[in-house]
Amino acid sequence: DKIIELRKKNGWSQEELGEQLGVSRQAVSKWESMQTIPDINKIIAMAEVFGVSTDYLLKDEIETAQKEETTEKTVNNDTAKRVVTMEDANEYLSAVRTASKGIGAGLFLFCVSPVAAITLYSLGESGNVSFSIEQGAMFGTILQVLILAAAVILFILSGVRLSKFSNLKKDTFETEYGVDGMVKELMKQQEQSHLLKIIIGVALCFVSVIPLMACSMFAVENDLVIAIGGSLMLIMIGIGIYMVVQDCIKWKGFKKLLR
Repeated sequence: DKIIELRKKNGWSQEELGEQLGVSRQAVSKWESMQTIPDINKIIAMAEVFGVSTDYLLKDEIETAQKEETTEKTVNNDTAKRVVTMEDANEYLSAVRTASKGIGAGLFLFCVSPVAAITLYSLGESGNVSFSIEQGAMFGTILQVLILAAAVILFILSGVRLSKFSNLKKDTFETEYGVDGMVKELMKQQEQSHLLKIIIGVALCFVSVIPLMACSMFAVENDLVIAIGGSLMLIMIGIGIYMVVQDCIKWKGFKKLLR
């Protein structure tokens, strides 16, 4: 009964508990149905995995005493932990997903903000447009400032969205039954896409220099083409950073609920 209770409290299946103990799902099933009794080494391992004493697992009279002691500590503790329900967890994860996109988009805008200034300056220098170099530089700078302002606004809005959950700090909360299992299932479903986004994002940052190098090689005297190559480089870096940061923030949200 204690194995069942502790396993479900942690949101583990019989197979998941078996993997941590180095036994099969069938072995765990036999323990829980009282067909067999785990040996002393497995009992010690279970005590470590569940975070309880071996006495708690072995002696019935210990259970009541421990529950009374735990209740007394909770009552006397002025900083009692907040219980995060399934609804709270879903609301938090939704906020993290939205905030991660905002922060990622803000970093993308920060990376690409020089593109307007570079392009307009190069167009003005080429003489093929109706404005001068100085006008191109001025309009480009204005656009860059506006883009940076938009990035800052996204950062602030994302921070405000997450500030509602600032109390979810280490050792200040515990999750109700089922939350751990739900989060682990989400992580398992998104593990491959998480790694793929990280790989693609990092790869984009590394290969972003290729457009600039190509434009510099084939249009040595054409500043506009070189500016386009530099702009493409900044855009690729921005996309790569967006993918990495956005997904890492979301992944960190998962891990915070599992602490």
